[in-house]
Amino acid sequence: MAPWLAEQPKTIVVQPTTLCPMDCTYCYLLERHLKQEMTPQVATAIADGIAASWEPVEVVWHGGEPLAVGLERFVELLQPFESLRLPGACGTRSRLAVAGRSPTPGATCSCSTRSAWA
Repeated sequence: MAPWLAEQPKTIVVQPTTLCPMDCTYCYLLERHLKQEMTPQVATAIADGIAASWEPVEVVWHGGEPLAVGLERFVELLQPFESLRLPGACGTRSRLAVAGRSPTPGATCSCSTRSAWA
């Protein structure tokens, strides 16, 4: 393995949906107008893979617009990760990267990061 390549990932980016209503001109997601959603089974498989490694990682919920799945579905997708953040677990934490209007005049879109849990 290359010495600059980590054996274990420190960050995992997951995309609960391709949908994003922002339509930013610079966006690399060509299918952002489609509402393709992650299934709870996929979220469980990701969480199980993290748990099996027993290494803390940061899970970044990205998109599209992650909250476009709706609150009920988003909570359902977060559920498999809940046990990973509890005392005695591997210490995994999540961040939520959401699209939003920029307060800067002339800018069309910006990405902000909010902590999904501590």
